Amino acid sequence: MRISAKGRYSLAAMTYLALRYQAEKPIPLIAISESLGISKIYLEQVFTILKRTNLVISIKGPQGGYLLTKDPSEINIFEILLLKENLFDGL
Repeated sequence: MRISAKGRYSLAAMTYLALRYQAEKPIPLIAISESLGISKIYLEQVFTILKRTNLVISIKGPQGGYLLTKDPSEINIFEILLLKENLFDGL
């Protein structure tokens, strides 16, 4: 099975947020971008889909960023890749 770039990036971004879930502090997109080495513009597209599918929420403002909407143990890889199949291809 081949996973597209958007699929890989969505998995990487969700893993990044999951590893920082206990901090309960929004993670800015630029921090995710720099840490993962993924273009901020590209990640904006990925997070638009993740927001639309209610896997993440965005917090606006200077201390804003992204948070998972549920505990990482309740999210599985198949769920994320299935979203990619249904939604990412339209971007």
